[in-house]
Amino acid sequence: MTNSQLNTNEMIDKGMQQAHSMSVEESVRTIENIMQVEAARQKDYEDNKIENL
Repeated sequence: MTNSQLNTNEMIDKGMQQAHSMSVEESVRTIENIMQVEAARQKDYEDNKIENL
């Protein structure tokens, strides 16, 4: 597992822990935000890899 995947999993775990004190809608939004951030990070990584070839 890569470092960024590990960080994402940790963030999702934290999101899940916080979910107990949030509504379902809020926790879904939190997880969606985390996933968007991770997708953007992955895209940047791919773009940089292509540029560096």
